[in-house]
Amino acid sequence: MTSPPPSVSAEGPEIPLKSVVDTLDHGVCLLARTARVVYANRSARRLIAESIHLEIVGGLLLPTEPLLRAPWQRLLAELAPGSAPLFDFAGQVPESAGPCLGQVRLVSADDGAGELVSLSLGLPGAARAARLAEFAALHRLTPAEARVMVALVDDLSPAQVAERLGVSSGTVRSHIRRIFDKTGVSSQRGLAVRVANLPLMSLPPG
Repeated sequence: MTSPPPSVSAEGPEIPLKSVVDTLDHGVCLLARTARVVYANRSARRLIAESIHLEIVGGLLLPTEPLLRAPWQRLLAELAPGSAPLFDFAGQVPESAGPCLGQVRLVSADDGAGELVSLSLGLPGAARAARLAEFAALHRLTPAEARVMVALVDDLSPAQVAERLGVSSGTVRSHIRRIFDKTGVSSQRGLAVRVANLPLMSLPPG
């Protein structure tokens, strides 16, 4: 007879949370809806200091590109509970070597400070995930087609895609035909190249 797995309790020894968050490799900030910085961990402070796309002005965390400031502040002001959109602070800056992505979520402060926004910077794979989602939306792929598209970009064969997704090879082949029709590509490699070369938008349309 096997023993049940140990439960993980929310209670435990007092651990200084900020010292733990400071050890994370990616940046974590807490912002007011106005973009005022309430807290930034060590990685976030380093990323902001080194970035050509972010700056703190009068206590507000803002894109250095003036045209992105209004969309950024609008995103914070209108952020809904449960959503976790990505924002590209690089926008279309010509000298940018790539996207500078931040993911935002609405959180509640335990100290009664009200709603705050958590901002994660430098998340591994964020740019790739954003490109895949944007490519699927741009070409109006269905959720099933999008899952097949992601697997193809991961360089899986149709048989491997079927195994990963738990569907038949015939279903995968049907999805691939529709994906190629919708995107105008004719090969798996061409699909991967199109996704990799997709410029990221700072905000989804709407």
